[in-house]
Amino acid sequence: MVTITFPDRKTEKRALAFLIGRFSGRVLRSGEHLIPEAALEALAAQNILFTEVVKVDVSLPNETGNPWLDKLGWFKDDPTFDDWQAEIAAYRKEIDQQEIQ
Repeated sequence: MVTITFPDRKTEKRALAFLIGRFSGRVLRSGEHLIPEAALEALAAQNILFTEVVKVDVSLPNETGNPWLDKLGWFKDDPTFDDWQAEIAAYRKEIDQQEIQ
């Protein structure tokens, strides 16, 4: 099975009218269509425009060598992050007050 999309609603309707009864498939929530590979040739033979959707997983290196980038997003799911930031701000304010006096 492959995932495809159509350039517009008119083309999509034309394609579905052609595909129904000839091939099995389904429409995904995203609006993309999941159809058998054999249907691609049939659509092309009917001059029905479509785009095959190819999903590619790109693996990124865990270590970039840049310490700032290596820690990027480290605290994104930490529920105590906001409290920690508030503590830092309070400490800085306390230090500033001590320097003024």
